[in-house]
Amino acid sequence: MIMMDDNKTEKKITWDLVPYKPVQSFMYKCEGKFHSDCLQYLLEDDEKFGFIIVDGAGAVFATLTGNQKTILQKISVELPKKHNKGGQSSNRFARLREEKRAAYVTKIAEMAKTNFINSENKATIKGIIMAGSADFKTVVAESPKFDPIL
Repeated sequence: MIMMDDNKTEKKITWDLVPYKPVQSFMYKCEGKFHSDCLQYLLEDDEKFGFIIVDGAGAVFATLTGNQKTILQKISVELPKKHNKGGQSSNRFARLREEKRAAYVTKIAEMAKTNFINSENKATIKGIIMAGSADFKTVVAESPKFDPIL
């Protein structure tokens, strides 16, 4: 309630506040004061970190800002397993397996560039976290095709 200019009449005004980020929790309390504890995260730092989770079955590209996670892209892949049969074709199977793994690593490096680097060749994230099973994360990070900006 506010007093009008004539100091005799009161007028009820209601404000609707829309936060610029989605609210993470729901709270309903019928009290005489406004609880702002659940909105405190809006004032925290907005640094964005990138995630690449990669293994032999696929990869996920995501970002994390505060406690808000956003999945940018998911892919799945079927890489050939190690071939344990002998004979003349074992070398050919091993070569095909290595070629497909190399193509997968190249694809991951290109997707990291499209997801985390803007058109001006600047990173859109503060840091990057690589996770996954086996040594795919190390192979991708050390690949010459993985952009050094990241």
